[in-house]
Amino acid sequence: MGKAVEATVAAETILDHRNLDVLILGIATQAQKFWEKDPADFKILYVGVTGILFGETNQVKWNISDGFQPVKAHCTEAFLAHFDALQE
Repeated sequence: MGKAVEATVAAETILDHRNLDVLILGIATQAQKFWEKDPADFKILYVGVTGILFGETNQVKWNISDGFQPVKAHCTEAFLAHFDALQE
């Protein structure tokens, strides 16, 4: 089996609907770091085919093509500064 085929099989295994709970848990675990200064604001608001939306006052969206991105209209300046610092 070639490397391209192995990568395709691995991706299909990860994205298999039977593994979605594990995948979502892994993404949520990674997202928690953005709320380390205000853990009470960390929530999973939405899970759908387009991605996952986290937070309440401060919101971050995740999708497979862009990763984590803050929803700037729903974030404080302090949260955005913390988010940017974690990205460096």
